Amino acid sequence: MSHPGADTSIPLKDVEAGHIKPRRYRNRRIGEFLKELDLTEGRGTGIPKIRRAARNNGSPEPIFWTDDGRLSFFTEIKIHPEFLQEVTVEATVEALVINETEFKILRLCLEHPVGRKEILMKLGHKTYSGNIREAIKHLKAMNLIDYTIQAKPSSRNQRYKITATGIAFLQKHALNI
Repeated sequence: MSHPGADTSIPLKDVEAGHIKPRRYRNRRIGEFLKELDLTEGRGTGIPKIRRAARNNGSPEPIFWTDDGRLSFFTEIKIHPEFLQEVTVEATVEALVINETEFKILRLCLEHPVGRKEILMKLGHKTYSGNIREAIKHLKAMNLIDYTIQAKPSSRNQRYKITATGIAFLQKHALNI
């Protein structure tokens, strides 16, 4: 939603069709914000770019609307149909296979988030070997564990936590959880 709406020099049928070529810039802050997100290249080019991006990724056509007095401008960007489908964790868990080391790491993460040093200590390793590195990488790739600090994967305070898929996997494959 943007206030004020589209310029009155633009016919209402053009707004609804998404063909907007303004003669003047009405809301510079919205324009700057869209430009920072790479949704516009300059004045009035955002709507064709939004439509092109939606078409390229298979999303439904966005809706553009304004009132007769052009007091507001509304854009509805609809969700991609694939994101509306429910994914069951059980179906995902059926196809997962892990080795003994990965299983032990997963069990450790169940108790509380654990760091690399704690994993090494609990498994009786002295160094961060390729075996442990590959086990953690494989567990992350299968979405069984995840970082506690998403923004900084290499943080010295990084820990690994179990995901919902990881819990479902352990419930399916271990009797004493």
